[in-house]
Amino acid sequence: MNTYYKNDNGNFISTQISVDDAIAAIVQSAVTNAVNKANDIIINAVINRVECAVGDANIKGMVESYLSSANLSDSIDDALSKAIDNYDYDKTIDQAIDQIDIDEMVTEKVTDYLDSTSIQVRIN
Repeated sequence: MNTYYKNDNGNFISTQISVDDAIAAIVQSAVTNAVNKANDIIINAVINRVECAVGDANIKGMVESYLSSANLSDSIDDALSKAIDNYDYDKTIDQAIDQIDIDEMVTEKVTDYLDSTSIQVRIN
């Protein structure tokens, strides 16, 4: 057993540790550092590879080129035309009519009109 000092919030405290435990701690620290470095190398390599692939593909340039050459007005007009052609007007009208009580609506409008009308009768 050897005596070592460890830092405990600024105070050095003596502690006993065997040579085998010290070697195990050093080996564990070295393995942990090696694994962390290997992880960093792998992560950085993957990031670099992705950045290179994206740069080589020139996706931004291809999108800009397509958008600059594409006639967006025609694409929008075509999409609107298709949407209008595929719209089911009959179904929409039928649903709207189903939600309205025509007799009640006519009665209400006539009643409102007559309530706001003044009728004067004069006999000479």
